[in-house]
Amino acid sequence: MNPLEVMSALKKRITYLQGLALGLNISIHSAEGKVLVYMIDILADLAEMVTKIQSEQDDFKIYVDSIDDDLTSLENMVYVTLGQKVITGGMTVQNDDTGTFIAERNGEACFKAKD
Repeated sequence: MNPLEVMSALKKRITYLQGLALGLNISIHSAEGKVLVYMIDILADLAEMVTKIQSEQDDFKIYVDSIDDDLTSLENMVYVTLGQKVITGGMTVQNDDTGTFIAERNGEACFKAKD
Protein backbone atom coordinates (compact mmCIF):
# COMPACT_ATOMS: atom_id res chain seq x y z
CA MET A 1 0.00 0.00 0.00
CA ASN A 2 1.24 3.46 -0.80
CA PRO A 3 1.05 6.21 1.87
CA LEU A 4 -2.12 7.73 0.40
CA GLU A 5 -3.93 4.39 0.51
CA VAL A 6 -2.77 3.83 4.09
CA MET A 7 -4.05 7.25 5.16
CA SER A 8 -7.35 6.73 3.39
CA ALA A 9 -7.84 3.38 5.13
CA LEU A 10 -6.87 4.90 8.48
CA LYS A 11 -9.37 7.74 8.06
CA LYS A 12 -12.10 5.23 7.23
CA ARG A 13 -11.28 3.21 10.34
CA ILE A 14 -11.33 6.32 12.53
CA THR A 15 -14.67 7.39 11.02
CA TYR A 16 -16.01 3.90 11.71
CA LEU A 17 -14.78 4.13 15.31
CA GLN A 18 -16.45 7.52 15.70
CA GLY A 19 -19.70 6.02 14.39
CA LEU A 20 -19.44 3.11 16.82
CA ALA A 21 -18.93 5.47 19.74
CA LEU A 22 -21.89 7.56 18.62
CA GLY A 23 -24.05 4.46 18.11
CA LEU A 24 -23.18 3.13 21.56
CA ASN A 25 -24.34 6.43 23.05
CA ILE A 26 -21.11 6.76 24.99
CA SER A 27 -21.73 9.46 27.52
CA ILE A 28 -19.17 12.21 27.74
CA HIS A 29 -20.37 12.70 31.30
CA SER A 30 -18.72 9.49 32.51
CA ALA A 31 -14.98 9.25 33.03
CA GLU A 32 -14.67 6.34 30.60
CA GLY A 33 -16.80 8.08 27.98
CA LYS A 34 -14.70 11.24 28.17
CA VAL A 35 -11.52 9.19 27.66
CA LEU A 36 -12.89 7.24 24.70
CA VAL A 37 -14.36 10.27 22.91
CA TYR A 38 -11.20 12.31 23.53
CA MET A 39 -8.97 9.49 22.23
CA ILE A 40 -11.07 9.13 19.08
CA ASP A 41 -10.87 12.90 18.50
CA ILE A 42 -7.09 12.79 18.93
CA LEU A 43 -6.85 9.94 16.39
CA ALA A 44 -8.89 11.97 13.88
CA ASP A 45 -6.68 15.03 14.43
CA LEU A 46 -3.51 12.96 14.01
CA ALA A 47 -4.78 11.42 10.78
CA GLU A 48 -5.58 14.89 9.43
CA MET A 49 -2.12 16.20 10.38
CA VAL A 50 -0.38 13.23 8.72
CA THR A 51 -2.41 13.86 5.56
CA LYS A 52 -1.32 17.51 5.53
CA ILE A 53 2.32 16.54 6.13
CA GLN A 54 2.15 14.01 3.27
CA SER A 55 0.75 16.66 0.94
CA GLU A 56 3.46 19.14 1.92
CA GLN A 57 6.12 16.45 1.45
CA ASP A 58 4.78 15.75 -2.05
CA ASP A 59 5.00 19.48 -2.88
CA PHE A 60 8.52 19.60 -1.42
CA LYS A 61 9.59 16.64 -3.57
CA ILE A 62 8.38 18.43 -6.72
CA TYR A 63 10.32 21.54 -5.67
CA VAL A 64 13.52 19.56 -4.96
CA ASP A 65 13.21 17.78 -8.31
CA SER A 66 12.99 21.17 -10.08
CA ILE A 67 16.08 22.37 -8.20
CA ASP A 68 17.88 19.18 -9.26
CA ASP A 69 16.93 19.84 -12.90
CA ASP A 70 18.21 23.42 -12.61
CA LEU A 71 21.45 22.18 -11.04
CA THR A 72 21.92 19.68 -13.87
CA SER A 73 21.52 22.49 -16.41
CA LEU A 74 24.04 24.60 -14.50
CA GLU A 75 26.49 21.70 -14.33
CA ASN A 76 26.13 21.21 -18.08
CA MET A 77 26.98 24.87 -18.62
CA VAL A 78 29.97 24.88 -16.27
CA TYR A 79 31.52 21.54 -17.19
CA VAL A 80 31.55 21.90 -20.96
CA THR A 81 34.62 20.10 -22.27
CA LEU A 82 36.97 21.47 -24.92
CA GLY A 83 35.39 21.59 -28.36
CA GLN A 84 31.92 20.80 -27.00
CA LYS A 85 28.74 22.83 -27.46
CA VAL A 86 25.70 22.44 -25.19
CA ILE A 87 22.27 24.05 -25.41
CA THR A 88 20.59 24.20 -22.02
CA GLY A 89 18.00 26.43 -20.39
CA GLY A 90 17.68 28.60 -23.50
CA MET A 91 21.42 29.27 -23.45
CA THR A 92 24.14 27.99 -25.77
CA VAL A 93 27.39 27.18 -24.02
CA GLN A 94 30.55 26.15 -25.80
CA ASN A 95 34.22 25.70 -25.12
CA ASP A 96 36.04 26.24 -28.40
CA ASP A 97 39.36 24.75 -29.48
CA THR A 98 41.30 27.72 -28.06
CA GLY A 99 39.96 27.14 -24.54
CA THR A 100 37.57 30.08 -24.67
CA PHE A 101 34.35 29.47 -22.76
CA ILE A 102 31.38 31.31 -24.32
CA ALA A 103 27.78 31.47 -23.10
CA GLU A 104 25.16 32.99 -25.40
CA ARG A 105 21.48 33.75 -25.00
CA ASN A 106 19.42 34.68 -28.04
CA GLY A 107 22.59 34.89 -30.14
CA GLU A 108 24.25 37.45 -27.86
CA ALA A 109 27.29 36.60 -25.74
CA CYS A 110 26.44 36.99 -22.06
CA PHE A 111 29.65 35.47 -20.74
CA LYS A 112 33.10 34.87 -22.20
CA ALA A 113 36.23 33.62 -20.48
CA LYS A 114 39.58 32.19 -21.48
CA ASP A 115 41.22 29.27 -19.61
